[in-house]
Amino acid sequence: MAAAKKLAEKKVADEGQTAVNASKTCEKKPKPKPVAKMTKWMDENGVEIKTSETGKTFADAGNIDGYEFVKEEVNGDEKVYIFKKKKIESKPVIKTTKWVDENGNEIKSSETGKEFGKAENIDGYILKEAKENGNVKTYIFEKKKPKPKPVTKTTKWLDENGVEIKKSATGENFGKK
Repeated sequence: MAAAKKLAEKKVADEGQTAVNASKTCEKKPKPKPVAKMTKWMDENGVEIKTSETGKTFADAGNIDGYEFVKEEVNGDEKVYIFKKKKIESKPVIKTTKWVDENGNEIKSSETGKEFGKAENIDGYILKEAKENGNVKTYIFEKKKPKPKPVTKTTKWLDENGVEIKKSATGENFGKK
């Protein structure tokens, strides 16, 4: 009888074990779903400057042309990298000034600088016009026409033999009788 009791206990134990094992296989815990990590890249005004990325881990801040990294903010499964726009030092605009005659011949050396040069007075020339084309300003001059020298006229009063009968007069106009 002792053998029968042990056999019965073993059966119960086996059944219990089987029951315990059966309950363990029935009580499978669901595997946790991976948490998606979202990475964003924004400027200081909250404007997205690079497309957001989602993955198992956060993406690196990296480099963005024209921007400088400032800081990162993490809020749970979201990381935001904040960048500020780099200040681009503008190159000064170089302006060229030319002084030429009406045929395009340089009458004064060209100058370059931040601003255009002034028309200025150039001996022997008169400013005709100024033309601006982008960063080049050209002053066009025409040569002054020389003032005609006054014509000196002499009036002589002579008789029919060519003898002066009155003192000669010199001037711009002919003398009167």
